[in-house]
Amino acid sequence: PSAFVVMDAFPLTPNGKLDRKGLPAPEYGGQNGGTGPQTPAEAILCDIVAGVLGLERVGVDENFFEMGGDSILLLQVVARARKAGLLLTARQVFEHQTIAALARAAGTAQAVLAPQGPVTGIVPLTPIQHWYLAGDAGTRDRNHYNQSMLLTLPEPVDADGLEKALAHLLVHHDGLRLRFVPTQDGWEQRSVAPEAGFALFRRPMPLTEPDWLEQTLAIQASLDLEHGPLMAAALFEAEPGQQGRLFIAIHHLAVDMVSWRILIEDLATAYHQAAAGKAITLPAKTSALRDWSLRLSQKAHTLAHEAPFWITAAQTPGALPRDRVAPADGNRAASTRVITNSLDATLTRALLQDVPEVYHTQINDILLTALGLTLTGWTGGKAIRFDLEGHGREALFDDLEIARTVGWFTSLFPVPLTLSTREPGEAIKAVKEQLRAIPGKGIGYGMLRYLAQHPDLTAQPGSDLCFNYLGQFEAETSTGPFTTINAPTAPDHGPNQPRPHAIVVNAIVNRGTLTLDWQFSTDLHDEPTISNLATTYLQNLTTMIAHCKTTTGGYTPSDFAQAGLDQAGIDRIEAAFPARSIEAIYPLSPLQHGMVFHSLLEPGAGTYVELFSCNLAADTDTTAFRRAWEALAERHGVLRTVFLLEDRDPALQVVRKNMALNWQQIDLSDRSPGECQQWLDRFATEEVERGFVIGSEALVRFTLVRLPDAGWRFFWTYHHALLDGWSMPVLFSELNTLYAGLVAGAAPALPVVRPFAEHIAWLGRQDHQAGSAFWSDDLQGFAEPTQLGLPPVRGQSSGHCDHT
Repeated sequence: PSAFVVMDAFPLTPNGKLDRKGLPAPEYGGQNGGTGPQTPAEAILCDIVAGVLGLERVGVDENFFEMGGDSILLLQVVARARKAGLLLTARQVFEHQTIAALARAAGTAQAVLAPQGPVTGIVPLTPIQHWYLAGDAGTRDRNHYNQSMLLTLPEPVDADGLEKALAHLLVHHDGLRLRFVPTQDGWEQRSVAPEAGFALFRRPMPLTEPDWLEQTLAIQASLDLEHGPLMAAALFEAEPGQQGRLFIAIHHLAVDMVSWRILIEDLATAYHQAAAGKAITLPAKTSALRDWSLRLSQKAHTLAHEAPFWITAAQTPGALPRDRVAPADGNRAASTRVITNSLDATLTRALLQDVPEVYHTQINDILLTALGLTLTGWTGGKAIRFDLEGHGREALFDDLEIARTVGWFTSLFPVPLTLSTREPGEAIKAVKEQLRAIPGKGIGYGMLRYLAQHPDLTAQPGSDLCFNYLGQFEAETSTGPFTTINAPTAPDHGPNQPRPHAIVVNAIVNRGTLTLDWQFSTDLHDEPTISNLATTYLQNLTTMIAHCKTTTGGYTPSDFAQAGLDQAGIDRIEAAFPARSIEAIYPLSPLQHGMVFHSLLEPGAGTYVELFSCNLAADTDTTAFRRAWEALAERHGVLRTVFLLEDRDPALQVVRKNMALNWQQIDLSDRSPGECQQWLDRFATEEVERGFVIGSEALVRFTLVRLPDAGWRFFWTYHHALLDGWSMPVLFSELNTLYAGLVAGAAPALPVVRPFAEHIAWLGRQDHQAGSAFWSDDLQGFAEPTQLGLPPVRGQSSGHCDHT
């Protein structure tokens, strides 16, 4: 049924100042031309994201991941937002990828309370710790398996303040006080109570290279898993006018690259406070490593459904060609050599900021596509398996937050890739989809293998190559004088440490360039072999960057998982719309299906075509009124939705990005009142009869008519399948708020919008078989609708009409 609703007046605020489309905004542009912050939360997040990404500024409507963000950097956003008083979770950054959306979501998550004092006692091993201690790597030189950092120092340096700062890190971060004790059942991990002070080794500079290496080797070799310490540091004091150096080594069992970002930031904070004679106060601790490990152990036993994927992954070849067979005691750390190559700054910037939006990728999608092309080109096959390291700090538990927790959280898991084409665009799409198919971003593999001890995974063969993208490091570690230095130091691994892989590739963005270290063993490969491999990789990566700069790109099935489409289906839909203009694709709800069916059954009858009409005052700012509707459409995807019907069962709905409103403005001010009324009545009738061509046009239209008395009549036509009666007061309340903000030059605070896609997803999770059984039983015996005996309703209704 249709409804023609006439309201005598629609309350709007007086005319006033206008700004750009949407809400009022100051003169401001993001790095890529985005809109500037309009609320305090947006301003804080713009500063945080710009700082994390190393950009001068960012706009609120820019996508975090398309600006170069990744899953490592989002942890920094979460931590810094918390420090600034905005409560966010990692999951929210994934769900609300623009700063504007994230600012609206800030504070809606449940606050996670973590113990702030030292946490001591037994700490279950994480999967990656099991991997190290259970494998060959944990049998020789196991005390010397470290990560180290070389940092600049202020001049002059306050050595006592530096010692106090390092001592405070040991108290604040429980992961730095771990001990590992061998038992009959394996290794036991304990967090011990803090000890007083910190022993900082001091040595004046300059040093000869042999002496420098000897001194850093002494620090590397001083760590002791069972008795401690697991962190040691040396201060190399420079001559006046020069910067000294601080060398820190931490056993890998207690730290990862995300942890280093936390530690360097905290070291700078603590040092400045100690040097100024102030009490040291660091940001609040997040959930303890102990609590995270306990929950992982419990959750591991619920992941059996992931095992078939990992079992199948092992069937993909993981062996690479070798120049020679290693001796029985070969492939040790002492045989390691490194070949380093880099992208230049221009290509790195394009990789981080231009490439992601083309195929809606993250940096690992592109890096691993280049790797897959390189390795399959080397082996001559179409499939390859390698091991991939992830940060492992996935959003598994709503009541735990580990964005600022120090420890070894890394996930290590096999990645099988099949590449049937070497065309850059198709290869990117194929790899992206295969990576999205990995369950739980890979964290479940280690949980199943080492915590649940799944029998089909405990002996799964390893891969010859391991790849690890370490993220963008310099932007986060340039904290005052504490800046990372790339300079030779003693090796992080003891010479007798077994190497678990034949080749290890570490990629990192530092000082504006992507650098790749190809680590290999001279027991297995010649230097020219790996050098050629590294060169081929950069060529493949450069080719993909060039391709992305010259194509409009496209979507893949994982972008719209609810739609259940394959790549061919995505391509057909994408071809019907302008490039990069699709926000979402998902099925219709059951009631939407019914409404569409009846609309198609009686074309031209106006079935389910709704017409809202109201009078507006003469002083209405019509420009602001239209822009308020545009802002409303930006918030609510249903106002930008098109239904797709042809050859599709079930039908789908497509939410368009930045779709222009079907808006017309008509001037009847020169008509007599009688002529004007006749025109309005005729227009209303014809507008309903015109209806919509479902499947080929948007389902909303707007008409604004200038009346003889200088007032306005507004018509809004829409299909009932888009909106129910509950939605109407929500929309009109927001419309009034938006209009008032536009004319007043203020930015109103509106609640976070949950997309209609979430309701469709909820419907899909229901037990339809049980629902069908209930209603079949409840309606048994009824063959036709019950007649209420009410008189038929003729003509159009006036006043209030409520549609549910």
